[in-house]
Amino acid sequence: MAPSSIDEIRAKRGYLYPWQEHMAEHDPDFLSSYEDLWDMIGARAVHIPEQTKQLILVAVVASQKDDIAMRTQMRRALRMGISQEEILEALQVAFLPTGALTLVHGVKGLIDSIAAEAEAEGKN
Repeated sequence: MAPSSIDEIRAKRGYLYPWQEHMAEHDPDFLSSYEDLWDMIGARAVHIPEQTKQLILVAVVASQKDDIAMRTQMRRALRMGISQEEILEALQVAFLPTGALTLVHGVKGLIDSIAAEAEAEGKN
């Protein structure tokens, strides 16, 4: 994958995971296919609005307790105009099938994400 392509992914998503940078260097064809799949499922709204998909994504990554993905997706949700109350409600729904740790972990991530977004806005 050409450097401009990884920059395009970063610009399109608003973030880039370290694993994506690694894949760009070591298996760019896979990363390209992954991005095509992301575009087909995550980045388009056919029946489910994009913001609803983002809330689903936030709830799922919170339940998996992946700090990096959770905070990245929460910050993306906030930048999309999704309110912290909506994110909190999604975490509460995820709590039902996955347990209290999803809620507790998710709320901690939400607090950190709100602070990080406020700090980032202050720098702009």
